[in-house]
Amino acid sequence: MSNIFRTARSLLRSPRVVSSIPQGQAVHMHRVKLSRSTRFSFRNFLLGGAVFYGCYTAWKTVVLSPVARWVEDEEEKLTTEERKALDEASDATAFIALPFTTHAVQPPPYSGRDPEWREFVKLSKNKALLQRIRDDLAFTVRKTVEASVPVTMKTGKPLKVRKYWLDIDYPYRPPVEYHRSGILLTDDGMEWATQPVESSVVNAVNRVLWPTPLFHSTWAFAGTMLKQNAQDFLKAIGYDSNATPTTPQGAPPAPGSSSPLPSNHHPDIQRALQRIQQQATKRPAEVKDPRAMSSQKQGDSPYDAPPSSPQSSPAPINTTSDKPKTDQDLFPGQAAARSLSAEPWKAFTRQLRQKWKRVPEQPPRGCVLVSGLVELEAPKGFTVVDVVAYWDPKTRQFDTKSMMVRLRRFQMKQQAPIRR
Repeated sequence: MSNIFRTARSLLRSPRVVSSIPQGQAVHMHRVKLSRSTRFSFRNFLLGGAVFYGCYTAWKTVVLSPVARWVEDEEEKLTTEERKALDEASDATAFIALPFTTHAVQPPPYSGRDPEWREFVKLSKNKALLQRIRDDLAFTVRKTVEASVPVTMKTGKPLKVRKYWLDIDYPYRPPVEYHRSGILLTDDGMEWATQPVESSVVNAVNRVLWPTPLFHSTWAFAGTMLKQNAQDFLKAIGYDSNATPTTPQGAPPAPGSSSPLPSNHHPDIQRALQRIQQQATKRPAEVKDPRAMSSQKQGDSPYDAPPSSPQSSPAPINTTSDKPKTDQDLFPGQAAARSLSAEPWKAFTRQLRQKWKRVPEQPPRGCVLVSGLVELEAPKGFTVVDVVAYWDPKTRQFDTKSMMVRLRRFQMKQQAPIRR
């Protein structure tokens, strides 16, 4: 009975199989056994645990135990002062600052109870000290300008203070502070924290992340290079924007006069154009056949002379030279590349000098602002300088990091006309 049903199933399935298989081909059937995923084995778990424990024991015995014994021996040799310093150093923390988390914080204004404001009140009543602050700033400006070579080359040395206009202001608020966030590592663990940062670090990071002067200089370099290449291309195709035409545009040249020739062609092409122009100005009877002229020149050349002529064998040219090869011989295109990049490089350096300026730092808390003009006299002229400085009552000195000295104008003692 089972054989009958098996035959019936084969008959019912045969049309579908035959329709999908081309005629005249043998069908091969292979039995494939799919393996199942590996199940959890308690034996493998015990074997892995034993291997891990053996490796940990070996590491602890071979590596950690000798290091621990060496540390204990060194700790026993420490003195009392070294133990105290070690205990204080153990309280030190490590701060990992994260990028783009720096922000400026404006502190609250000074109050009448702040020590900085009380120092301002004491300073405002000391007239002699205020005058000494002005004199010290004028002397500092004179030394700074005298150290500038371009200024002294124009006005000469020595410099002396002629007069000054300096005002002393007492700020109502402390300078701006900068904070940044990061991860603070301590003995107790790890936490998120915010710590103050110096303004010099903030300025340096901002200049690296946003190099504005370098971007402007690169833009000037690329623009000058593009303009120079465009001019060279126009000259190569025969158009010179700087050329001034001798005749009005569209007007024909006068009869008998030679038309101007373009001066930016190759010398050989220029001579050929001049020869054609000379032939065009002659009468028809005087014009020579160019083919006859070329054949005559070829006949007069020394290469047409007989082999027995002593002039027919040119002297051998010594192409070898004992001189060492220079950079121009090794790199033929170096001079051309240098000439092409000369003007763009000048534009780059000029723009960089204009845009690259020192960013002043924030003064310390409690400083007094001193600003104004200082006029200096030199053998050849006068120099007026703008100055902004901060005087610290705690150190009794000016903060040089936040000082700004800028040249305002020159005035020469003797002037001569530029055009004679």
